[in-house]
Amino acid sequence: MGCILKNNILSKHGINFIAFLFVAFMFISPSFISQANSYNFKDLNSSYFTNIENTAPFQTSLNDLNNITEFEEFVDSIITQQLLDYNIVGATFTAVNNGSFYLSKGYGYRKKYPHIGVDPNSTLFRIGSVSKTFTAIAVLQLVEDGLLNLDEDINEYLTAFQIPDTYIEPITLRHILTHTAGFEEWRVSIVVPTFSDVPDVETLLKDYIPARVHPPGEISAYSNYGLGLAAYIVEEISGKAFEDYIYDEIASPLGMDYTSFEQPLPVALEANMSDAYDGDGNIQFFENVILPGAGAGSSSSGDMARLMLALLNNGTYDGSRILNNETVALMFESHFQPPHPSFIPGVGLGLYEMDVINESIIGHEGDTIYFHSGMVLFPEYDFGYFVSYNSQTGGYARSELLLEFIDYFLPKEKEDFTNHITENLRDFDGIYLLSRRLYYKYYTASPHIWFGYRFTMKTNSTHLMIEGISAPFTQISEDFFWAKIPEYPYDFFVVFIRNLKGDVTNFYANFFRSLTSYEKINSIYANNPMQLVFAIIIGIVYIIILAFWGIDRMFKTKRKDEKRLSIKRIFKWGTFGASIFGVIPMLYFAIKSQNIIFLAADTKEYLGWLIALPYIGTVLFGGLVLLSALSWYEFRSKPSESKQEEKTTIKNIEIEKTFENRSKKEKPLMTNIQFTVIALFGIFVIVLFSVWRMYGF
Repeated sequence: MGCILKNNILSKHGINFIAFLFVAFMFISPSFISQANSYNFKDLNSSYFTNIENTAPFQTSLNDLNNITEFEEFVDSIITQQLLDYNIVGATFTAVNNGSFYLSKGYGYRKKYPHIGVDPNSTLFRIGSVSKTFTAIAVLQLVEDGLLNLDEDINEYLTAFQIPDTYIEPITLRHILTHTAGFEEWRVSIVVPTFSDVPDVETLLKDYIPARVHPPGEISAYSNYGLGLAAYIVEEISGKAFEDYIYDEIASPLGMDYTSFEQPLPVALEANMSDAYDGDGNIQFFENVILPGAGAGSSSSGDMARLMLALLNNGTYDGSRILNNETVALMFESHFQPPHPSFIPGVGLGLYEMDVINESIIGHEGDTIYFHSGMVLFPEYDFGYFVSYNSQTGGYARSELLLEFIDYFLPKEKEDFTNHITENLRDFDGIYLLSRRLYYKYYTASPHIWFGYRFTMKTNSTHLMIEGISAPFTQISEDFFWAKIPEYPYDFFVVFIRNLKGDVTNFYANFFRSLTSYEKINSIYANNPMQLVFAIIIGIVYIIILAFWGIDRMFKTKRKDEKRLSIKRIFKWGTFGASIFGVIPMLYFAIKSQNIIFLAADTKEYLGWLIALPYIGTVLFGGLVLLSALSWYEFRSKPSESKQEEKTTIKNIEIEKTFENRSKKEKPLMTNIQFTVIALFGIFVIVLFSVWRMYGF
């Protein structure tokens, strides 16, 4: 499923995620991922290509894999070392080539105590989100039967509930299978140790519908809910339980006798299931997945070889057909493609591109908490492999294996772009956060930190720099950047997406799967603690000054000349108005930003009618600046005027003497300084309004 979730019983009134991105980003990234709030690719390079640098090139490429011994030695050298490096208890590997089984190996143990080794043909591993490929095949089979349509509104297939019509465009199965339905992250824990008190799938899908946060087809955001919904539709249309449908229509025809979506496993298979282990090698629970179509599959690598052979052979294996030729081609085709398809991978139907080196590489990876798997297909070479690890640190190993494999068998000359430009580089500055996250109602404290793994982009006059990546990115075209990094066997490419107003809103990169994007968030997060401190200081200063003036005013209520308009009186009333319409909205926005993520281009959506307040406040702040300048002009041109204005004719002689004595002590200079400080703070508030996009642009 590509996620780590809290292993507690579901609660209708709120369910938490924990340590979500430990596996979530291992799922969508082909590189090691550090457990920090930002990536540091340089830290990952130390052991990444050790074997590659010290090993002679393979004697054959994927075009000619005749030397099975050499291939086996290559795989053995990597996986056996990975078991040591990452404290992995067991792994399974299989490869297919030219329509046949090529290599199947088991490594380590499926049970640590007593020692029971991994049998690649019969030992079951949890395959996580590789299950989504099965779900996609099931959907496409029903499309072939004329029972489903990839471009029909999914509400046409739902009877017990409906997906809200948040946008004019309906969600279709094509959107679901490419993760472009526009859902926010599901707020329900998808992995649980027991099904006790867990509602049935229909109730889960009906009562916990995630918010639709993007129009369908525009932005990708990996969605377990979406694939769970697709599996539910398969059940509704076929009339079979999803687990039974997978067995009857896919596993059984292909002879996948060690594959099941049942939870718990059938008794006949339970004894062959590998145990799960944490990073310290301690045995853990069997991970139940509450949405079967999102990741409930268990399979042996030998069975997964049968599935790969069928996909590479136009839907047929050993005389059994699960899909038509045209449907398999449709499945492999990119149905969601960010710009620059030659360099940025796209997303197929239940599969996605992994071609970081401009090769046709497709497949699917999958993660539970403790199992980490990958199915990788090379259609042009009629080759594929499947690997799975039964320990929590296996995600690192799976990603490493893919890159070492690519560099070893498909080495490529790096690109060398000679035409460079430097246009509107400042447009790309900012912080970008994963689109697979919670958005509106179900955020937690400091979600921009809680959800982790953000990218900070900074530009100078010639290049773009990405925090955590040492090499500068060169602009090749308007929104397209390239970097050559010596430690990696491929070039890095980044493409930015703009909205209709021309604002940069997202980016995609070849070093991440296009199953999800990164969204540009409001500048308030760029240096949030310091900005928040300044905002609070300004608020405190305004409150203290207004309180002082208010108290002072209470003692002057009987003075007749106080009713006469003056620069001083107008300034005070202006300060009061600016506080209401300027300072308070600023504080509201700054404090609220600690609990919700504002996107760079959507401030207007979050502020609603409050968007009018910054405009009114700006006018008032501008007036304060003008009045402050006039007060200094008055102070210089009529130094004694302020004292003259303090004289009054109050009937009560004692009160008159009191105010006359106070007027002698008042210092116009200090009053002007107060006005200046307030005006300067007002200018700072206007700057914050602009930086935080509180004007809506």
